[in-house]
Amino acid sequence: MVQQRKHGGFSLVEVVMVLSVMAILMTVATPSILDFINLQREREEENVHREIQKAFEAYVRENGSLPGAVSLTAELSRVSNLSQGQLDTDQWGRPRVYVMHTEQETFLDADVDINYVTVFTTGPDRIVDAGTVGVAVDANQEPDVLTDGDWWHNGVIPVDEYQNVGAAGDDQLTKFTDYQIKIEQYNTTLERMQNLARALDIYAQSRLIEQQINYNQNQPTPPAAPYSVAAAAALDPKSPSILMFYPPSDAPEAADAFYANADGQNYYSPNVLTDMGTYGFSGGRVDNGADDPTRRTEMILLMRLLGLPDSNCCSALHRGSDGEEKAFFYFSNPRPRTGATACGTRPSLAVLDDGGGNAVVDTLDYPVYDVDITLPPRITTDFIANGNNGATCG
Repeated sequence: MVQQRKHGGFSLVEVVMVLSVMAILMTVATPSILDFINLQREREEENVHREIQKAFEAYVRENGSLPGAVSLTAELSRVSNLSQGQLDTDQWGRPRVYVMHTEQETFLDADVDINYVTVFTTGPDRIVDAGTVGVAVDANQEPDVLTDGDWWHNGVIPVDEYQNVGAAGDDQLTKFTDYQIKIEQYNTTLERMQNLARALDIYAQSRLIEQQINYNQNQPTPPAAPYSVAAAAALDPKSPSILMFYPPSDAPEAADAFYANADGQNYYSPNVLTDMGTYGFSGGRVDNGADDPTRRTEMILLMRLLGLPDSNCCSALHRGSDGEEKAFFYFSNPRPRTGATACGTRPSLAVLDDGGGNAVVDTLDYPVYDVDITLPPRITTDFIANGNNGATCG
């Protein structure tokens, strides 16, 4: 007769053996699991740092400057796929350390801000590892956020050593500078200035030809000589040889940019002045003394008059008081530079006097004018008043 064995469960020895094996497996596997988790977090942190770098670039391209220190991550979140919280805190729950610094360089007659940024996190060990360069460290080997706004180590690492700043161990440090962006904007600005200069010359040549045709068809008969200087100055139309064919402008410091004689008559071509009225220029000229938004509006009108895109009005490298691209300063009749800090007299126009109050005339009895040679238009990114270093002489 076959006897059936009853199964009542595992014996105590079997249970102890199974638990011992499981304990050994857990002991062996736990470091690997933790390492895997940290590795995943490190990779996620690297991805976040790349997104932060992209956010800084997008922000600078849009605004021309870095975000404010107080609202840094809030402003960055507007141009990033990351939330403000993700920008603030690293994968180990620690605040990231953002350090920003600005240096000024001169581009196209004006100061330009070059921005430098570092974004730092300590990694899983939460201390700054030996070999990390460019992070201030407190007594606990933790990153020390400087409150006075100075750059790494209170300026111990200068701008020309920025390339040496970097992380070691499990630290992560990302750098961003907009220097290359500013070079691109410099090239764009230079191209716009060149386009504007070419368009002004084409415009002036076309208006000169129109005036020559008009003058030849409607040349006035001068009075019989001798006649007074006042009578000579009143002859109309004026000879193309003494007219200006560039759209007129005001100088910022005084409304004396018109090419004028002692009687205050302007000698811009009539067809040029008609264009200025047609396109709606306030006062019939480009007002360099206006505020930034008004100057931009008037420079956009000038672009339309010349057949250029509206964007050609302004410097891609500089921002106005309203945060928009700053309009160029355009001077139709600039003063000569007589030195690093001085400007000469703006050209004026007058009929030559024979000494007796009468006009000096040529062989056809037309008046002879005393006129200095005018300079071609001047386009600058900034206006510097006469007497200051590097005067613009507009």
